[in-house]
Amino acid sequence: MTLYGRQPGPGLQDLHPSAVSTGPTVSVQVLNLNGRENLDACLSSLEAQVYPRDRFEIVLVDNASTDGSAEFVRGAYPRVGVFGLETSLARGAAHNAAIRRSASRFVALLNSDARVDPSWLSELVSAAERHDAVAVASKIVDWEGKTVEFAGGATSCVGHSWAADAGEPATRVHLERPLLFASAESALFSRAAFVEAAGFDEDFADRLGDVDLGWRLNLYGGRVVLAPQAVTYRRPKRASSSLSPLQRLRLRERNALAMIYKNYEEATLAGVLPVAVALCLLRGLELSGIDTLKLPFGAIPPDSVEVDPRLIAHLIALEDFGRGLAALGRKRAAVQQQRRRPDLELFELFTDSIQVFETTCGGLVDEVAHVLIRDFGLDRMFGARQLLPRSNPAAVPAAAGSPPAVMSPDIPTELPSVSIVILTALGATHLRECLDSLRGQTYPGDRTEVIIVDNGSADDPTGEILARFPAAKVIRNKTNVGFAAANNQGAAVATGVYVVFLNDDTRVHPDWLHHLVETARRRRSVAVSSYILDWTGTSVDFVEGAVNFEAKGFQLKHGMSSRRVAPEERPLLFACGCAMLVDRVVLADAGGWDEGTFAYYEDVELGWRLHMLGHQVWLAPGAIVYHKHHGTSGQWPSPPRIRLAERNSLRALYRLLEGASLQRALPAALLLAADRALLETGLSRAADVPRPGAFRRLVESGKSSLRMRGVNKTMTVGEILVRVWSQGLLDLARDVRRLWAARESPSGRAVYDADLAGAARREGPVGQLQALPAGGRQSIPIGVAAALCGVYEFLADLPDISRGRAALQRRRRATDLEILKRFGTHWLSPCAVRLQPQHTAMHSSVVAAFALDGVDLPDACVR
Repeated sequence: MTLYGRQPGPGLQDLHPSAVSTGPTVSVQVLNLNGRENLDACLSSLEAQVYPRDRFEIVLVDNASTDGSAEFVRGAYPRVGVFGLETSLARGAAHNAAIRRSASRFVALLNSDARVDPSWLSELVSAAERHDAVAVASKIVDWEGKTVEFAGGATSCVGHSWAADAGEPATRVHLERPLLFASAESALFSRAAFVEAAGFDEDFADRLGDVDLGWRLNLYGGRVVLAPQAVTYRRPKRASSSLSPLQRLRLRERNALAMIYKNYEEATLAGVLPVAVALCLLRGLELSGIDTLKLPFGAIPPDSVEVDPRLIAHLIALEDFGRGLAALGRKRAAVQQQRRRPDLELFELFTDSIQVFETTCGGLVDEVAHVLIRDFGLDRMFGARQLLPRSNPAAVPAAAGSPPAVMSPDIPTELPSVSIVILTALGATHLRECLDSLRGQTYPGDRTEVIIVDNGSADDPTGEILARFPAAKVIRNKTNVGFAAANNQGAAVATGVYVVFLNDDTRVHPDWLHHLVETARRRRSVAVSSYILDWTGTSVDFVEGAVNFEAKGFQLKHGMSSRRVAPEERPLLFACGCAMLVDRVVLADAGGWDEGTFAYYEDVELGWRLHMLGHQVWLAPGAIVYHKHHGTSGQWPSPPRIRLAERNSLRALYRLLEGASLQRALPAALLLAADRALLETGLSRAADVPRPGAFRRLVESGKSSLRMRGVNKTMTVGEILVRVWSQGLLDLARDVRRLWAARESPSGRAVYDADLAGAARREGPVGQLQALPAGGRQSIPIGVAAALCGVYEFLADLPDISRGRAALQRRRRATDLEILKRFGTHWLSPCAVRLQPQHTAMHSSVVAAFALDGVDLPDACVR
């Protein structure tokens, strides 16, 4: 920063303590950027102040104007000093620079597009002295004095702020009262308190900086008050020359999160931050048009979709916040060290903290906000009235003496009856081989029943079924109701002690059912997983699984050569839904499969839920199943599956984690979901990654497509060829083409991100978003749209998810820590993405900030 031509003016000499007049000294600082046409009205109103002229100075803080503002003031107002900046700075940085050079007791801030009543300064100083205040806010009205623009602000618990009485008649009576903050457009500050608080946070640029400063002044023990007789008249706001609407949106969302992160006490922040991150993401998604996206199975989706660019502004704001967590942590430590007042004393200054936005429209965002506010205890924390029927998501584990987890009656010594439920959506396409293998089971046929649930197949498979199992029960659905709902249909008509769920694209070993039942009886386990191999038996499909704090499931050892794996009977976190046994009574008592999932990760959720309710899940290594992986639903990652996987993992997270765990995991998971999506758009920091040549992009596309099919470095060439051939060469070629097209698209972040001053420093504290024309749209890849659609559906379903969560938490019999001690080996593992280094860096930042690697986790979780 370079200063030029500071002109002190005659008023500065009169501020010496030996001056004749009494009253504290004041430096009135007028911030100006190319406001030459406004200066005459502004400065003449200051010259007319009744406050003793020898006790205050007027300084023009000229923010690198190019319209001759400084020259005009030097000629027309020689008593006004000029503090010139050679480079234009954001409001907070410009004021900080000027105030640091001031020597007065108070500093008064004013915009150059304003004029003030003659008693303005006297009223401000009088209020400061009478209330022993460190900041005093003016009453700001429009230029004609007809309507209120600021007479105190309202701040929500999630950091958004607005003028509480904006638009009210200017004749409305306002009383002197405490405030959380004063508008920096017209306010008085104690210079000593301002400096002690480190002034405006310069990373906030032009959004919420005065709210943040006022909040800090209050929690440091100072008082901020309104002086309604100190009236300021403001001209209509002109469009900002440096910030587009998208830039302002990005800054507002990012700074709201940064402000609450710095300023709340730990207990308050733990409850507020999940709500704030979720609502930031939901607002962006609701604006985007994602809610209308249809992704049916079997349809060929477009390569890209167009969304409202305000979605990108929200995603980049979340990226900014996530990347800045380490620096924010240092700021937070400094703020909390200076704290002299608890949050509880400040809540009444927020005015209406539970109204999270300036306008309440009664739509989805408000409904979800009410659910989150209740679930994370903000209504109790901020003393608001109850908004919705009470539920307690942070319920503790079941107390001693509570009813034990439901178990089936003791199993008789003879072999128990078993009901085998098989789903099909492709008629007899895969079903024949599956049923033929069941006919060869060594388990007694009179102890088994077969139930087929047809999920909307085009061809009726009933004839094929009855030809092999004349006594089989067949349920036909007109449409595909989903894996979870269809399994529940089958379980509802089952009569066996155990229900076995089996995919139709499988065949089973003759002793398969014997091994499942024996392990269940020997281990008294309510759920048992099969040992699942690929169709040829050469590689592992499922032998054990894990879950991370985002509730993303991992199939451990997937794709490894079966010759290198020696499975043992052992406890699991979850059984694979492809081929698993469950105690029928326990399944019903636990609520069955979660039908809200439709499909994918539903087995992870069920296993996790069973553990939470006090049950066990085991692997039966002798229960061998051969599986055509994705034989029914197609190759991964298809857009419908991406959507469901993103939605269902968040759904499980919200339903199953204890309250304290959810406070940490939910905001982290949402930030990382947004990051994965943004990285794939080319509009994020991914634009900084050097772009490889065309041949390398083609090779990378091929590798990615192979990884989708479970190919890994441990497999032999023969195993790779078998896997690729069995899953279709045409599908492989199609995915390579799509990945190539995605990598060929030019990165677009350059047009979205540039420094405010026009520099190319993309990592700077503030970036700009491209100003698009009204109604402009932004194209994003279909996979990104699918993932964001999944996040949106999770957030939109929160009212229902919350009710299910409350019921589950009341029945909890095992803590999160008890479950993690056994199955937490991948708790901190990041999700696999194309731009892994970039996402892993964000993952590490988020893990550290939310203490997900804290000392209360088992060592296995933090390896």
